[in-house]
Amino acid sequence: RSRKFNDWMRKIFQSKPKVKKINVPVASVYPLARYQRKAINQIIGKKIKNRSISIKLKEKLNPELIAGFLIEIEGIVIEESLREKIQKIFQ
Repeated sequence: RSRKFNDWMRKIFQSKPKVKKINVPVASVYPLARYQRKAINQIIGKKIKNRSISIKLKEKLNPELIAGFLIEIEGIVIEESLREKIQKIFQ
């Protein structure tokens, strides 16, 4: 009986938890500063509330945004850019 228990405990401590990795595209006019990447990661982490998910920001530059950023998470788009604000004015 104790051998089964020891085997079971060994499996638990030797197995690695499965972590789902999500690549999150982030577009901005200029490269993000370290504090900006950290803030975006924290905001996304709070929204997800799942420790088994690892977030990896994939930055790309987009001068059409004028200022701000655009984030896409599995089909959901969050845009906080000057371009978006200007488009809303003229709609």
